[in-house]
Amino acid sequence: MKIDNKVALVTGGADGIGKAVSQRLLEKGAKFVAILDINEDLGKETEKNFAGKFGSKKVRFIHCNVTDDKRLKECFQEAFDVYGTLDIVVNNAGVATANHRRAIEINLIAVINGCFYAEELMTKQKREEKGVIVNTASMAGMLSTVNIDYTK
Repeated sequence: MKIDNKVALVTGGADGIGKAVSQRLLEKGAKFVAILDINEDLGKETEKNFAGKFGSKKVRFIHCNVTDDKRLKECFQEAFDVYGTLDIVVNNAGVATANHRRAIEINLIAVINGCFYAEELMTKQKREEKGVIVNTASMAGMLSTVNIDYTK
């Protein structure tokens, strides 16, 4: 898939892998990248940094707690509404925590919901190419390690 002129959304996009993915999408010519993250200060800083490098119309930080289903859906809709399209969704938000319930809500349920919301919006598009959904995961599920959260 060519990245140029595409509209993308990245959860957990203000730091780490999500920030790197967002930056790479912009470097490859994405028309717009919506950065969803729960960390408002870091999100605004990332938006400002990317706006300086790539232009203010190419990036928007959207404050989002991915465990809030209603808010997550609103954030996806907000990103879609910028250009009336959504070409790339990267479900990247994730945590490693001893709180297993929280880990499941973020690393599993939010990813599933993100896939549903992306599919719902992508199928509304009036063109042949519908889009792509990428879900990031950890190698932790493939390795034999104790005291590691395996939901990501």
